Amino acid sequence: MNWNRCLALLIATIFSTASWLPSHAAEEKTVNAIAAIEGVGQAYQIGPSKAIFLGGFAGTIFVEDGVGALNAGQIVCPGSLEIALESGQQTGSGHCIITNDQGARVFARWDCEGVHTVGCKGNFEVVGGTDQFSGISGKGEFVVRSALRNLVIDALRGEATEAVLGLAVWKDFTYRIP
Repeated sequence: MNWNRCLALLIATIFSTASWLPSHAAEEKTVNAIAAIEGVGQAYQIGPSKAIFLGGFAGTIFVEDGVGALNAGQIVCPGSLEIALESGQQTGSGHCIITNDQGARVFARWDCEGVHTVGCKGNFEVVGGTDQFSGISGKGEFVVRSALRNLVIDALRGEATEAVLGLAVWKDFTYRIP
C-alpha cells in the first residue's frame, strides 16, 4: 500500500472518529451565588479571651441565574476560625469542595476576616476540579455570616450546642472552565 494513501486514510479516520466525540466548549462567567449553611465542629480556648473553632460548614449553593455548568451543588468547607471572644473579631481560612448532581467536584480555598454577625469577608479561589470541571479556575470575594461566636462561647462553657446556621454569599465571582 502506498504511504501517502495510508496517511490520507489515517487522517480521514481520525477526523471521522473525532466528530463522534463530545465537544466541550470553554465557559467563562461572572456570577452571584448564595448558600444556607450549617457549621459544626469543636471550639478550644487558646488564650484568656480568644478561641479557635475547628470544623466546617456545609449546605447547598445556588448560582443566581442558574445557567451554566456550575449552577448549583452541595458545598462542604472544612477550616478554622480564630475568634476574639469579647470583640467578636474573627479570622479564618480553609478549603471547600462543591459537588454537583453528577458527582463532579470543584476544589477551592478561602480566607476571611471580620466581626461576629457582620460577617467574615475574604477571598475565595477555585484551584481545580474533576470531570467536567477539570482545569477550572476562579476567584472572587465571599462573606460568611453566622452566630459561630455564640456556639464557641457555649462550647467553652460546657453547654451542648449541636450546630450553628449561617449564610455564605459570593458576589461577582468569576470562574473559567477551559
